[in-house]
Amino acid sequence: MKIAMISTNLLRTPPVMYGGAEKVISLLTEELVKRGHEVTLFATGDSLTSAHLNYLYEKPDWSWEKETKFAQYAFANCKEFDLVHNNSYPGLEMAQFCPVPTVTTMHSLSAHYKKYRDNMYIAISSRQRFLFRELRKVRVIHHGLDVNQYPFSSDCDNYLVWVGRICWEKGVHHAVQGARKYGLPLKLIGPIADEDYFSQKIKPYLGGKIEYLGEMGESKNQIVKKAKCFLMPIEWEEPFGLVIIEAMACGTPVIAFNRGAVMELIDHGRTGFIVTCPEEMFQAVENIDQIDRLNCRQHVMKNFSIEKMASDHEKAYLDILKGKFR
Repeated sequence: MKIAMISTNLLRTPPVMYGGAEKVISLLTEELVKRGHEVTLFATGDSLTSAHLNYLYEKPDWSWEKETKFAQYAFANCKEFDLVHNNSYPGLEMAQFCPVPTVTTMHSLSAHYKKYRDNMYIAISSRQRFLFRELRKVRVIHHGLDVNQYPFSSDCDNYLVWVGRICWEKGVHHAVQGARKYGLPLKLIGPIADEDYFSQKIKPYLGGKIEYLGEMGESKNQIVKKAKCFLMPIEWEEPFGLVIIEAMACGTPVIAFNRGAVMELIDHGRTGFIVTCPEEMFQAVENIDQIDRLNCRQHVMKNFSIEKMASDHEKAYLDILKGKFR
């Protein structure tokens, strides 16, 4: 197939540091090229890809105006393709007028998707699909990883880890307060998305056993793989949770609040524990040694591999071209 893969102009594809959507777009693009598809990646000029790279701007920019112009540019240059796979929010409006069959991956819970109910979508979890049940044409495809890129450890050190954007909905304050209460070492990794939240709920408690290591790239996996467990006390309907499967790929069991797609990712009692509150979370920490770390990695290899993700996308693309996409 001749595929136009429209990423974003917000970050490099793949991202240098944090950026789940761009990371998955890159993984999918590379695997499609590997399988013999003719793929053009529309992204920033500094992006790294084995596909043909087409760009409007050389560097990333968190500007809605530039993101819109980027999407306009991409759609204006995709008429010769068999299929367009859009990942840009402004591209939603353009998708409905595109002469080439177009599908959009829903990387968030933005209400923007509901404005274009007749577009074709790929939801990243069944929970997200349920939350957007007004949409008519949706296929659920879970994210996947190249598991070989994640170092595995069969043993661990005595600390907990949390990774993500530091903001209220990610629930890092629950991890911090629980670690303080039970006297457990905790390492925090990720960009500060909300300065006020960080200053009020996190920064006053740093020091001693609670460390903030800042934003990290792939080197964070060296820390995650040796953690006793990975905490995910989310306060919102997380549409997927890439960090969950990244942690399990390293062999690190995950304890997460039962929100969003968590039940689709964690095999309760086998790769971690699904809980409902901070008290249950730290009770589960006491039982984390029951989890076989190899089970965690094998769970990701079986259910969330890059090969499975690419195969599911290929099936979706073919159904789109045959007019059978539902």
